[in-house]
Amino acid sequence: MKRLLAVMAALALALTGCDTNRAPMDEPPPTVGDEAQLARMRQQAHDILDRWEAAYAAAKQPVFVPLDAFRPGMVNLSAPENEKDIEDHRFVLDGPVPLDVPVGATLRWPSGQTRAITALTATQAYEAMTARYREECGGCSPTGTIRITGARLTTAPIDAIDGPVTVPAWEFTLDGYQARLVMAAVPATEALVPPEAPWDSAHPPLGLSFLTAKSTSDGRTVTVDFTGAQFGADKPCGKDYTLEAVTSVHAVVIIVRTVDYKGLAGFGACNMMGFPRTASVQLPEPLGNRVLLEGTTGHPATVTKA
Repeated sequence: MKRLLAVMAALALALTGCDTNRAPMDEPPPTVGDEAQLARMRQQAHDILDRWEAAYAAAKQPVFVPLDAFRPGMVNLSAPENEKDIEDHRFVLDGPVPLDVPVGATLRWPSGQTRAITALTATQAYEAMTARYREECGGCSPTGTIRITGARLTTAPIDAIDGPVTVPAWEFTLDGYQARLVMAAVPATEALVPPEAPWDSAHPPLGLSFLTAKSTSDGRTVTVDFTGAQFGADKPCGKDYTLEAVTSVHAVVIIVRTVDYKGLAGFGACNMMGFPRTASVQLPEPLGNRVLLEGTTGHPATVTKA
């Protein structure tokens, strides 16, 4: 009898996998481990908010928070010219450019708010621009050389919290091309970069990260885009995702929690490929002008408003 029971137990264990049509069991209440993980995720969110609020309080006002690092742009591109082909060249400053620091440079928000800044000179903007191109190239070899023959001061929009913010920029003329390169003339010290937690491989953050989100027109509901399981938790190998918002005066942190399939499983391995998923959460207060931060390291998300 004991041997028979052992065989039956082994058979039951062998029938655990991820490819069965059996209906899932009702989801059990959270375990102690689940509660501990949720508590840690909430603490992560509060730590992110504490870092953000401290940085915000110390920043110049109004606070300028670009959604990405400044990168060169291109304008006046003619029909036969190709932006990628131009960017693959090495740019050499070989012409007269203004040497003085621009006078009266300001940042301008859509609300009408402004802040005076000390803008980069044309040479400093050129150096920042070419350094950015080298970084994006990642050690690749330029296809050729293009001479920069002049520069003029202009403005450019930068995607930012409460933006787009209009900033001073330098427009560079290129020898032999109608296209012009444009680089923001804003020193890095004028922008607030959201402080992110240092990466600790021994204690990685819990939860899922995301880069983009959408909000309703009233700012009360936020939907985030992320990579997850192909199916929901009602199917083997599937997962559901729930969001939780932790808020402060100037920021909202979104925690993305995972709910696994709880039913009996069958034979087969789960598909580990990631698939586009979304989840939504209603905020206790409208998002308004606050920055939206993901809940693992505190990276700001790009938010599209309906």
